[in-house]
Amino acid sequence: MKIAVIGGSGFLGKEIVNLLESQENEVACLHRNEHLGCKTILKFDLFNPKVIIDFLNLFKPEVVIITAWITDLETYKTDTSNQHYQIAIEHLASQLISKMDFHLLVLGSGAEYGLDVGPCASGVSHSSASNPYSKAKIDCLQNLREIFTDINSRLTWLRIFQPYGLNQDVLRLIPSAINHFKENNPFLLKNPNSISDWITSRDVAGAVKHCISESTP
Repeated sequence: MKIAVIGGSGFLGKEIVNLLESQENEVACLHRNEHLGCKTILKFDLFNPKVIIDFLNLFKPEVVIITAWITDLETYKTDTSNQHYQIAIEHLASQLISKMDFHLLVLGSGAEYGLDVGPCASGVSHSSASNPYSKAKIDCLQNLREIFTDINSRLTWLRIFQPYGLNQDVLRLIPSAINHFKENNPFLLKNPNSISDWITSRDVAGAVKHCISESTP
């Protein structure tokens, strides 16, 4: 299967690319940074989509996976670029469906459920924007659903809650805790009584593979 991964050099993108390539798929890795693990590589700027569209029009993937979004721990919740990513992804999707039939899979976020402290379930729990990041994700899904209405192409939106794994930002909770323990330094939990739904980056990649190969929504 021919698969394009936009954001293939990121924390989750690398795991997805590695798994899909191990299954003998033909994977094209589109990214902003150098990443030598992918056989077909294209450096791109999501905010200048012509290069991506021209490449994909030639590559003709059956599946397009988008992991690209702002992820900087200090700024991602409030950064104005959240809306820029939303608009860029919507524009890219609308341009591609006019040229080919394909399965678009985009990584969403558990943040789309807002500050709800109870269990969350897709199709049951209501989305609730609590910051510019979650609002942009919610709006992006809603607009993509409208774009993909009454066409042959397929849309899958995967909400990822608390991923962890290799090559994650060292400032994130689990890498930070590991580094503190290795150095025998105290580690402070600001919300020790909170309960979060954690998932390894390998399991995220496995979920992506499952959604591609099975008839999931």
